[in-house]
Amino acid sequence: MIRFFSLAPLIAMLVANPVNGHVTEFFDHAHKSGVTYTAVGLAKGQVQVLYTVPRADLERIASANDLESLSRVVTSGFELFNAEMRCKGRVIDAVEYGAIAAWQFKLEFDCKEPLDFLRLHYDLFRDDSSHGNYTEIFLGDHFLQLVLNKDVPFVDIAVAHLAWERGEGWTLPDDMPRFPGVKPRLSDYFSAGFNHVLTGYDHLAFILALVMVLSGFAQLAWAITAFTLAHSVTLGISASNLLVPEPGLIEPIIAASIVYVGLENLFYLRRRYENFEGAIRTVIHRRWPVAFIFGLAHGFGFSYMLRDLGLPEGEFLISLASFNLGVEAGQLAVVGLPFIGLYLIREQRRFYLPIAIACSVLISSVGFFWLYERLIMWI
Repeated sequence: MIRFFSLAPLIAMLVANPVNGHVTEFFDHAHKSGVTYTAVGLAKGQVQVLYTVPRADLERIASANDLESLSRVVTSGFELFNAEMRCKGRVIDAVEYGAIAAWQFKLEFDCKEPLDFLRLHYDLFRDDSSHGNYTEIFLGDHFLQLVLNKDVPFVDIAVAHLAWERGEGWTLPDDMPRFPGVKPRLSDYFSAGFNHVLTGYDHLAFILALVMVLSGFAQLAWAITAFTLAHSVTLGISASNLLVPEPGLIEPIIAASIVYVGLENLFYLRRRYENFEGAIRTVIHRRWPVAFIFGLAHGFGFSYMLRDLGLPEGEFLISLASFNLGVEAGQLAVVGLPFIGLYLIREQRRFYLPIAIACSVLISSVGFFWLYERLIMWI
């Protein structure tokens, strides 16, 4: 009974922290020397551990650098006891992330009996007083965060007591949770690319400004294709570690691209009825080179998020292609409705010109703000 009272803070945190609104920050630090990341998932009859460790740190404590030897070291570094009975653990998957110089291991523990009172003991880097293992435990709809280290080498999880406390309606889930930081699937790369466009407001502004004065689907195809080819090139270069410019250089260029395209729109739209068709044709002929040149910078911008996500070396090209397809799908979703709407009212100049001018002014103004903000930040 005493041990349950000693776990009151842990139980309170598990009950008070629903995982649904949770966004982990631990994995952002998992590839830094001296810092590792562990996610522990509990389900009916099974326990899984996802362990991310800097490659150099792991190889420093291993007798050999092959996958089998590294897996043995990782397996020996975790001990799990269920009601004081030891659970047998094994590595079921491992992947090396070249972009962040880290290994990721997935371990599975067989406890044979229903989960009761668990103790997870972490024993890697035991002699390193500065080492910290950022740990998250996912238990149904609850989670716990803590740091295991030389002074705090284990954590106790009162599974049965929590189930009793929550009542008969609460049980462990049948399946494992989706761990933050887990090796992404191809669909995850596609979703990441798609969502990055939808939430990357600077990219959105550039794309919208790009298509603001295009008059037909052929011109749209040329502009989007040029932008796609350009950012695909620099995205691949950065993801391959061939060239990774500092964000302090790229981010202001991206903001400047928004300003430029918005002002270019205004320059050709300012004459309203005077030589309207000629102005539009001129900007159309200039648009695809502009899209290509600035697309190179936007590709580096896309790559920063992709590098944080990581690209497994064995699936580098297909993962990169999946991310890029997601970016393209996001772009098409963004430009579709505005382009169709502007195309339909293009002949109605009294409507089209004020809308196009107002949107271009707004986009340019936002671009100026981002440019100023990023120059101040990086100078």
